[in-house]
Amino acid sequence: MAKDTVGVFEAIDSFAILTRNEFYIIGRLKEGYIPENGYAQIVLNSSLSFAYQINSAEQIIQSDDIKGPVTFDVNNPNNSELSVEDIKSSYTLLTISGEKVEILELLSLNIGSEDILLSLTGPDW
Repeated sequence: MAKDTVGVFEAIDSFAILTRNEFYIIGRLKEGYIPENGYAQIVLNSSLSFAYQINSAEQIIQSDDIKGPVTFDVNNPNNSELSVEDIKSSYTLLTISGEKVEILELLSLNIGSEDILLSLTGPDW
């Protein structure tokens, strides 16, 4: 574990949008925090890991994670409500941007059902 590790992210699944050169990891924060402009350290084994800078981290809600009907006023969307009590669970979506070759590399790692270390610094290149 890197000395500047500040969190552990439990990856559930991942995907890419190649036209945007972005890779996304869906998961939950297990411990610590997600550092602004931090890095996702993807560990393959005890001697090999990859570090990718996190561009954003956003909370997402899937439609089957809502407990009941959502009040939505089509005439006044700003008056619509969805409270924290209405949500069974939420996830975090990490976004990593890069060159196409990096995005394809990330896709080849088949990230899902594993822990990712979150750190303040990336590789020393």
